[in-house]
Amino acid sequence: MSHRSRFIRFCILHLLLLCLAKSPQAADPEVPVLTSIQQIRALEHFEASRQPPVRLQGVVTFVAPKWNSLFMHDGQNAVHVHIPEDADVDVGQRLEVIGTADVGSPVASVRATELNLLGTADLPEPLVIASDAELQPGWLVQWVELEGTIYSVANDDSYCFFSLARPGFGVYAILPAIERLLPLEKNRGKRI
Repeated sequence: MSHRSRFIRFCILHLLLLCLAKSPQAADPEVPVLTSIQQIRALEHFEASRQPPVRLQGVVTFVAPKWNSLFMHDGQNAVHVHIPEDADVDVGQRLEVIGTADVGSPVASVRATELNLLGTADLPEPLVIASDAELQPGWLVQWVELEGTIYSVANDDSYCFFSLARPGFGVYAILPAIERLLPLEKNRGKRI
């Protein structure tokens, strides 16, 4: 076999392997469908990278359309969900999310392939963070209430970004840019 023939076979084999690696895999019937946000948040990085199937219900607490993202709460826990570009979702909607778990930082997230509107619901009660509490990774994407001192504020057309200093740590938060939130800039350096 000539050098050129071996090279062509080598290229075809690698192209075939690449196509197989990129092709969608059928759902593994032995992998259980994750049905709670707690199950997703408990996934280790490796487990999330295997993208187990997900079918969740919860209330939308934050939507970031320009980032194709939302946060969803099931009454106990919250999760970040990557949504399709054309999704039309609002805060307070109760959704069923179908998709796969995905690697997040520091907790797993969900990549939605389907969103089903189930109705509307009240937002959950926020998790109240004591003034002397230490930062917990479990607070990520949670609906929380906490006190601190504003030390930076930035706004764009869609969002208000601010940093809140607390004893021992700082928090970076993103809120919808609602007119009543814009006075945050005037409160820089004040405890809220």
